[in-house]
Amino acid sequence: LTLAGNNIYSLTIDNVNGNFELPYVPSGIYDVAAVWEDYYYAFAQIEINAENTVIEMELENWSDENLLFYAEDPDNLFEGNIWTNYEAMVRYTQDELVGLTGSVIGKVSFYTPTNSDSCAIYVKIYEAEPDDLTPTEVIYEQEIPEFGINEHIVQVLNMPIPIEEDKEYWIGYEIESSNGKAGWFDNGTLVVDKGGWVKRGIWRQLDYYYDDPGNWVITAHIYSPDDSFAGNELLQQFPFNLINSPNPFNPSGSGRSPATRISYQLARSTEVVLNIYNLKGQRIRKLVDDIQETGHHTTVWDGRDKFGKAVSSGIYFARIDAGGRSETRKLMLIK
Repeated sequence: LTLAGNNIYSLTIDNVNGNFELPYVPSGIYDVAAVWEDYYYAFAQIEINAENTVIEMELENWSDENLLFYAEDPDNLFEGNIWTNYEAMVRYTQDELVGLTGSVIGKVSFYTPTNSDSCAIYVKIYEAEPDDLTPTEVIYEQEIPEFGINEHIVQVLNMPIPIEEDKEYWIGYEIESSNGKAGWFDNGTLVVDKGGWVKRGIWRQLDYYYDDPGNWVITAHIYSPDDSFAGNELLQQFPFNLINSPNPFNPSGSGRSPATRISYQLARSTEVVLNIYNLKGQRIRKLVDDIQETGHHTTVWDGRDKFGKAVSSGIYFARIDAGGRSETRKLMLIK
């Protein structure tokens, strides 16, 4: 359950009795989304005040899911250099997406190569033109919370991605690994140009690293919502997916990166302000103050204040304000 107004309030409950309480929500007008794991959705715009504190919603079933994948069984573990960033991607062309225009990418699933103590993982989706084998347009990015070794992750996207006509989609994840373990592939035959892409600075296929490799064990879950989805703007107003990578980061240059990359998602063109604050609530630096277009955006913070002076180690916060809403992300700077 998510309420989006001047701030975003979220609640996740394991039971299914349908009665939830979200405390300490101020009066105001909110866009509300309720999602159940079997892909039932409900959206509404409501006003909360002293007389109106109950939200009643009926979830509707989206049609059956289609699974797109090149591999199912995690037979082989990709192992590379330590302290390295990799992207593991599978590519879906119009051959795989035939008949799915207007549907949405709702989940991405894969097996983790190690646990969250040894790596950070971010679901990532590129949109590309046909036959483009070096995609650059990231349209979705979302951090995965704590996970174990060889855990099957089925990640529900905060913002389902509509499949557009004459577009290709590269789907997978980025991993920052301290032990070089980057992902699982199967014992099958590599589907050339589709089933096993690796980005480590440049795009290469798995057969660059291994003889006779299989394909990444990555699955895209596709759903066909009802006709109301196309005109339903409420879905497009939810989280900015504000994340940073790496986190922690070391601006002294002795770690993996001298800066941290901050990324976020905009559902529409709007004025964006992104600031860095310290624990006292003091603004340290303004990184973004501009009107930006719909889509995925990134900026970087090098650990310096507005005067160019390096700040001390500690906890800081990145806050984005856009379209009358805000979202905050904790950053850890260590030297």
